[in-house]
Amino acid sequence: MKKEESALDGLWAEYARTRSSELRDRLFLHNLELIHQEVGRMLVHVPSSVEKGDLESAAAAGLLGAVERYEPSTGVPFAAFALKRIRGAIVDELRKMDLLGRDTRQRLVRIRRVEQELKAKGVEPEGEEIARLAGISHEEYLNVERAYHASRLGRMGPEESDEDGLPAAAALEDETPAEQAEKADLVNKVLEELSRREQLLVTLHYYEGLTLREISRVMGLSEGRISQMHAEMVARLRRRL
Repeated sequence: MKKEESALDGLWAEYARTRSSELRDRLFLHNLELIHQEVGRMLVHVPSSVEKGDLESAAAAGLLGAVERYEPSTGVPFAAFALKRIRGAIVDELRKMDLLGRDTRQRLVRIRRVEQELKAKGVEPEGEEIARLAGISHEEYLNVERAYHASRLGRMGPEESDEDGLPAAAALEDETPAEQAEKADLVNKVLEELSRREQLLVTLHYYEGLTLREISRVMGLSEGRISQMHAEMVARLRRRL
């Protein structure tokens, strides 16, 4: 392992000195897994209408740009540097798309109206109940939520939102310490209310870095079911926040 790391460090040093296109391409190919990793994580947050190939093309451009701009002397690991640029390129691609078409916008309006009506009655909205009252299927409800979160990613940009379309830490700096503490307590409360299966999903996806496909194998469930569970959790957290 140390020998491989030493060889890679030498490759970066030589590229920094020569800017050789051949070395650039070798470094690009060596880090292709970063594309698969980030696209895999982002796909679960976008509607099914988004083509995986479009995100991969954007991610590849981001990776290439990262290779060309990376400075080993900074001491920042390349993966950390590259993932930020890859994700930024994907978000730029999402920004160009009209993820909330007319039909989706109409469904979203009905969903939000139902949520408000349930909250006014003191009822905590749940996905299946919201879908039923909005006159759509549960799968349509999940697709609308994915489209909504993906559109937020496109509007806010990678520095202002996390991968679920919820405000990132940097976007919360204007909140008072008391407001931040209150929101953190609410997030923790929601997480504590998750079932054991949902808590395992959160741990594997957000702490261990597994994709939903990998999680489906670990948990013995279909990838579609894992994606559904994830979308429901994100929607639940958004409603509470």
